[in-house]
Amino acid sequence: LDYPVRDSQYTGGHIGGDLARLVQDLTLVPQGIALRESSLMAAEMLLVTRLQMYASVYFHRTLRVGERMIERAFRLALDAGEIQPSQLPQMDDTAATMLLRHSKTDAWRMILAVDQRKLLKVALEEPMGDYREDAILDLAASAPKQAAIERDIAAILGAAPQAVTVEVPEPPEMPEHSETIRTDA
Repeated sequence: LDYPVRDSQYTGGHIGGDLARLVQDLTLVPQGIALRESSLMAAEMLLVTRLQMYASVYFHRTLRVGERMIERAFRLALDAGEIQPSQLPQMDDTAATMLLRHSKTDAWRMILAVDQRKLLKVALEEPMGDYREDAILDLAASAPKQAAIERDIAAILGAAPQAVTVEVPEPPEMPEHSETIRTDA
């Protein structure tokens, strides 16, 4: 319940529904957590808001480009041996950013560009509905396939490899949208 409220507040959005009442109406039952029927509308509004946040915030192109550039910076530092994968869980944002800013690879350029909001530009954006879901999931899960496409595009354009990125987001998992609602207490 916390992150949609927090994220909508920081992005200027508004959470529909009465969250205080929703929390108050949660109760434990032998099967797990239940909600009083009188708060079903508040729960539904929260789910709708969460779905809208994916469309308008979490999958926003600017956010995705920035995230991809940060991922690229980490990949450069990892490939150069400046960071070991085992170190990542112990790093907070400040430590990771500092390490990347002092990288001997182009990772520092990527982080500087993100800091200065000089993000890569979106040259092509395709709706996911135009492709088979299994092909999207396969490409989304395969960093080597994405890297190969990036290298091919960079070669065709005569651009530096780090200037091209292919980003294929995995569809969000929202198992709560398929939950059965029982109204027989």
